[in-house]
Amino acid sequence: MNKTHSNIKILEQLDLTNLAASANAIVEDFVWHYYNPELPEIPGDYSGFPGLTAFFKNWLAEQIVHLK
Repeated sequence: MNKTHSNIKILEQLDLTNLAASANAIVEDFVWHYYNPELPEIPGDYSGFPGLTAFFKNWLAEQIVHLK
């Protein structure tokens, strides 16, 4: 009963420091639904690998803005 869930196995393949190396872990119809009331500038649905990379680029840009 201690079997690792398949979604956890996928997440373990992600390298957030190098998303390009993790592209094969993201299926074409992947959708990242994002909403955070404390970071309302980047809500939305991010689709596929291009969407995932766009989300993290947007998130990083907002972090930089908030540091200034």
